[in-house]
Amino acid sequence: MQMYVHLPLPIAERLFNIEINMARIELRISPEDKEALKKQATVAGYKSVSKYIRDVALGKQITARVDIDAVYNLRKIGNNLNQIAKQINTEKRDETMLSLKYDIDALLWSVKDVIRKIIYSP
Repeated sequence: MQMYVHLPLPIAERLFNIEINMARIELRISPEDKEALKKQATVAGYKSVSKYIRDVALGKQITARVDIDAVYNLRKIGNNLNQIAKQINTEKRDETMLSLKYDIDALLWSVKDVIRKIIYSP
């Protein structure tokens, strides 16, 4: 059985060595903007959207957390596609080979675009 004790804020701050924000600012935004803020906060590694908004508003440095393994794997795929494209370029060209080359080039650009978005997302 859990018991909850309500402590006055100054006592709670001293006992638990925490800072409790007492001032409140209300902000009205569209549902789309709210979802965008939630996504940005999550990407930046924040559990609290409020904390994320405070840090952004106060000009603190926000760095996104990136899944390094995902970027590494995407780069490996990109390198493999690039090697295949080079091989196609050195072989005899026919319609099938040119079609494959265009498909591979499109995939390669898609992989590079995904890597850029992962690394440079706000």
